[in-house]
Amino acid sequence: MPRAALKDLPRNLRTRIQDWQNGADGAVVFSEPAGYAALAAAAISSVWLIVLFAMSYGFRWSVAMIVVSAVATLTAGFFIVRGLVEVVNRLRNRTESSLIVTPGHILELRGGGVEYRSLDSLVTVQENHKYEDGRYKRTDITLAFDGGVSRTVQVSDLGIAEDAVEKIGLYKKRFLQAEARGD
Repeated sequence: MPRAALKDLPRNLRTRIQDWQNGADGAVVFSEPAGYAALAAAAISSVWLIVLFAMSYGFRWSVAMIVVSAVATLTAGFFIVRGLVEVVNRLRNRTESSLIVTPGHILELRGGGVEYRSLDSLVTVQENHKYEDGRYKRTDITLAFDGGVSRTVQVSDLGIAEDAVEKIGLYKKRFLQAEARGD
């Protein structure tokens, strides 16, 4: 699959990709979560540093208290650094990771780059609805491509998942029909 850095693409193509990310021209967009869990962990872990500072005022600690506090501080530090790395990566890339299916192409944006393939390389689209305790949880949609490569995305809304699978199937059908006509 061809890959290009987004920054190296012509401005009009970058704008077009951003439009597709927003659903222009009926593009089907699957986006990864924005990494808010890492940021939340960083924020919560920062509270530990405040607690540690408050606990240290005017007290002499035992060896056990120092060890426990050191472990908790290192753990908090890990989550803070991880959250900050997530923020820096988001600011550096300025695009979220997504899989975009348009009427003619499939684009995968990740890490400041874009991988793309023609819609005719899509072999199958499968959906697998997941239920937990009798309640709908999510749908895993698997796109299988030539060469045995596949991508699975998760959708938490049943209606959106079914619409996406139907739309991708329609795009594939129209693409093959246009290809057969020589368009």
